[in-house]
Amino acid sequence: MNSQNTRPFLLTQYKAGSFPPDWDSWVLSQSTGTWFQTLSAFRAVWNQDPRLLEITDSATGQRLAGFAFFPAKKAGLSYPKRHALLYFSAPVFADGIDQKIPELMDFLFSDGNFSFALFNLAFQNEGYPKLKFKTSSQTGLWLDLLPDEFAQIKQTSELVRRNLKKQVSGHFEWIAPDKLSLSELELLEKTYLHHGVKSPVSAKELHQVLSRVSPNEILAIRYQTDGKTTGWRLWIYDRRGWLTDWLSAVDRDSGKEPVGYHLVWESVKKARELGCTGLDFGGGNTPGIADFKEKFGCRKRQGLFIRYSRNTVVSVLLSVNDWLLQRKRKSGL
Repeated sequence: MNSQNTRPFLLTQYKAGSFPPDWDSWVLSQSTGTWFQTLSAFRAVWNQDPRLLEITDSATGQRLAGFAFFPAKKAGLSYPKRHALLYFSAPVFADGIDQKIPELMDFLFSDGNFSFALFNLAFQNEGYPKLKFKTSSQTGLWLDLLPDEFAQIKQTSELVRRNLKKQVSGHFEWIAPDKLSLSELELLEKTYLHHGVKSPVSAKELHQVLSRVSPNEILAIRYQTDGKTTGWRLWIYDRRGWLTDWLSAVDRDSGKEPVGYHLVWESVKKARELGCTGLDFGGGNTPGIADFKEKFGCRKRQGLFIRYSRNTVVSVLLSVNDWLLQRKRKSGL
């Protein structure tokens, strides 16, 4: 572990495996923290420990923010010199974030000696003001959980109501996430290809991740008919009182049963049983998928993605990398 004193922040870098013991609980105690931002989740998804960069107030010693990071290599490109991808952040200055971001950026590049930085600002009801850095807005979808089923269904679209009235021939069941087999998880890739994009994770990778996560963190609902799985949905259970949508799949070749609508509705009922306040449907920038979620009465929230580099070569590589990634996703390769 090594530290550097500077104003207005103190930067501390921890080597993999030498983290503050309260890190995960600190993340989950913040309103903007999620399961994805915990070290336990990082281990489950990447099967390794990241390094940790912690930012504290140099005057008060208060922990302000933290990032897990690792060398970035995307779409076949490696970036030169010292670089790091800030893969996730535990709440970045929940109070006064807009005023502190420029200071943080200057700090990361001068004292942290990074060649570029990437990170997301959490979804919030109000949009973020424009910053001098290269940013792109993101749309998040949140479904408020109403006190009774009648009120809940009243706020959905007519299309949702019609599909929920249709009977399904199979049955739904809540299972431990690691009970989903590799063949069942292969539905994910087919689902994304239906929308014209590549799945964010392969079935094999997801199968390995689910074997490592705690069943108390991930909820899985499966739909089967005649012994065949034709749909499933994974939710992250946040102990602060909501479910976060992670991944879902529906077999488009199994007929016209409204499985996708019922999977969401069964999840709404499960959330109510757990005493949740709502369901976080995550990002809403993928056409088709976002439209489907909005039909349940979700309201939009605004997030922000920041990418910044002082190095001209790195900036060009970032642009090329973005183009390659978009091309791969749209082609389904």
